[in-house]
Amino acid sequence: MYWAQPSPFAAVASGEVEETLPDEEPAPAPSRRRGRSNRRERQSSSRRSLHGAPALPAFVMIDLLIFFTFVFIYSTNSQGLNSSFSILWNSITKRMIAGEPVNSPSLLFLMLFTWLIGATLGLAQTSLSRERAPDAGWWLRGYGLHALVVWGGWFIYGMIQGSRLIPLTGADLTAQLENVAGHFAVYTWLVVVWVLGAGIVFAWPYLRERIDFGGRRVLIGGAAALLLTPLIFWFITTVNIGLVRADIIYKQGQQFDSQSNWISSIELYRRALQARTTEDHYMLFLGRALLEQAKQITEEGAFSLGADPTLHDVLELNPNQVSQMSRAELLRAAEVVLKEAQRVNPLNTDHTANLARLYRTWADLTDDPAVRQTKLDESLAAYEMAVTLSPNAAHLWNERGNAYLAANMQDKAEEAYLKSLEIDNLFAQTYLLLADLYDRDQEYAKMIEMLRKGIDIMNAHPRLKPTAQMYNYLAVALSRTGDIPGAIEASLKVLELQPGDLGAMRNLMLLYRDADQPDKAIETGQQILALAGTDNPQLVLQIRQLLLELYNATDQPEQAALQMEAMRQLNPNDVNLLRMLAAQYQKLGDAARQIEVLQTLVALDPNNFEYPLELARLLQQQGQNAQALPYAQRALELAPEDQKAAINTLLEQLQ
Repeated sequence: MYWAQPSPFAAVASGEVEETLPDEEPAPAPSRRRGRSNRRERQSSSRRSLHGAPALPAFVMIDLLIFFTFVFIYSTNSQGLNSSFSILWNSITKRMIAGEPVNSPSLLFLMLFTWLIGATLGLAQTSLSRERAPDAGWWLRGYGLHALVVWGGWFIYGMIQGSRLIPLTGADLTAQLENVAGHFAVYTWLVVVWVLGAGIVFAWPYLRERIDFGGRRVLIGGAAALLLTPLIFWFITTVNIGLVRADIIYKQGQQFDSQSNWISSIELYRRALQARTTEDHYMLFLGRALLEQAKQITEEGAFSLGADPTLHDVLELNPNQVSQMSRAELLRAAEVVLKEAQRVNPLNTDHTANLARLYRTWADLTDDPAVRQTKLDESLAAYEMAVTLSPNAAHLWNERGNAYLAANMQDKAEEAYLKSLEIDNLFAQTYLLLADLYDRDQEYAKMIEMLRKGIDIMNAHPRLKPTAQMYNYLAVALSRTGDIPGAIEASLKVLELQPGDLGAMRNLMLLYRDADQPDKAIETGQQILALAGTDNPQLVLQIRQLLLELYNATDQPEQAALQMEAMRQLNPNDVNLLRMLAAQYQKLGDAARQIEVLQTLVALDPNNFEYPLELARLLQQQGQNAQALPYAQRALELAPEDQKAAINTLLEQLQ
């Protein structure tokens, strides 16, 4: 209705007269109606100029909205406080570091600076509309009123928001979600009220001076307001607030995904979808959560969806029912949700691809060969549609190849991988999938050719480089074809890209051993032991066994004994290891350690006559007949008949 018009930026002098040059013709006389309008505008402008500008600029409404927004985006309660004022104040003066609050008034300074700039600009613009410059009192009064409105509005809304952030004790999930999702609703309606207030403030001078309350235009405007206001409020509630409310609930569900708490994720995604039943994005995540829950279930469940379930049936599930569903029922529920997502948005490739992944997983989880084949067929059909919708999506061709591989269709799988490579020859995943396929079929020549070609292509790219996994596969293929130097070179590239990769270092150690370079193999093994520490005992034991083999091969008995002692610490009850250790100490001539190891063997295997017999002979050699006698007697008790004569001879010697 053009009620709100921009006010003059500078003062307009009254009584201005336009001069007409002699050679100019006078302007045409305006119409009578236009003349009245011009006179009214001049009178209004003159009155505004003479009366002076108010001390509080109209722009204060914009600054008030900024401070309302400060409350909404900055108010948090990470400390779990129970006071609205403490929550509001700590939100702008403290921050959390390592779980502890520390002073940090940066946000407070930001707000003070924003207020100072906003007040100064607003007052400066208002002062320019006066005929005379205002005095200092006017400026002080303006700053005071501006601060009262802006900081007062911030404090009132801040106390309301602070009370909403106080932790709810004893509240159920519904109440908690309503509280969290309601923050945006409160802010939205506050903005709606602000819009109405700001409109009145900006239009007030013209409402006071120009509008006669009556007439056709006002009646039309009023009638339109009566009709449109309910519609606008309904639209704000269902679209703006409803969509954000559903999204907040959906975001709450995502935090449980990292914890693999799929029951909670399902419940929150279900509630988000109930709030926006046409949002296919929520369907995607609900279907995924149901699928992940199905992977964790092994036993049969007590709750069934019934025949031909619908999305409504799934949305009516509660957490207790979900926890009682079997794997098959969870998979059926996921299928219902993902099919509905595909129906709502059929051209979104993600939904078709997710259905394909669901059927593929279903096939992997079932023990029934017929069901497995059926689901693989459905997965392949869905992938066919997915690559039709997005024919240049290389990852979908790779997934399709994986499905073919699961169906034992190696040729089709290779064809899909090669198609992916044709689309994007810089996609490292494709090279790895092809390498795994060729490795499985022992086609090492094709594997080497493909990987070297991919490595060359990526090395030629200005930004992308070959991955460590590509070099690792190349090293495996080269070693299996007998090209040990080439395999060593590829393994060194792996370690260049991934320093400290224990698996790659182990492979390099084996390659050095096979290349008859024991010194380098031993050096690599020692590096692995230094990096592995105590976090990977299985790898450490394996490396020590390799080092023991290398020390024995290079005739280093002392080092071999040290490795066996270290292995003994990892597995102190390994009888075979202790026997080897006893033999090693015998080779070194270390009788004391040999005796200690044999005594341990006697304790671990008390029914074996060989250990006490060997111990008795060793003690006899050391001149310790008295200590040897009980071991010889024990050996005689345990020994078979054909060994007793020799043991009796030993006993006679000891006695």
